[in-house]
Amino acid sequence: MRKKFLLVALAATLFLGNVTPTYVTYAAETKSSQDVKEKEVSYKEDTLVVKNDSYVSDTFKGVDALYRPGKSDGSSATYSCASFVKKFYKEVYDVSVYNLYGGSTPLTYEGEVFQSVDTPNVGDIAATSSHWAIVKSVDKENKEVVLIEQNWKWQQGGQTVCKINRTLSFSSLNFYRLK
Repeated sequence: MRKKFLLVALAATLFLGNVTPTYVTYAAETKSSQDVKEKEVSYKEDTLVVKNDSYVSDTFKGVDALYRPGKSDGSSATYSCASFVKKFYKEVYDVSVYNLYGGSTPLTYEGEVFQSVDTPNVGDIAATSSHWAIVKSVDKENKEVVLIEQNWKWQQGGQTVCKINRTLSFSSLNFYRLK
């Protein structure tokens, strides 16, 4: 855009003499930080190498999913799957979630209630008998969700790797929504 303007200004100067260019700012070219953040969200499933402690594999609604090299972090207060769900709900919804055990319904210290739902929405908690995550996107037609999660990692080729944007069917998960 700027190159075109300069070429037009140069051509006008050659044909009309000395012309002072006027710079115009177009509102359509200006983006708010919210627009930029939403466009940066990726839903593409990928496998990443965990390079160091506090490795940010993914971010959703401003909350980072963290990993560290090594084996499962199932009981870590920072790196476990339940820790991510707790951090996400505290930062996004300002509620403190607990009771994240296989087969349990999440609870909050504030008295907010979670209900089990069959059709998830973005931001709902997704669970299996041993893993917790957040629903990042929903494809109701194909009955699939994309997850953001922590501690979904394994060893491969001497390195720790993790999966981001894992896509699963509704039927493979239980979903919980904050009322």
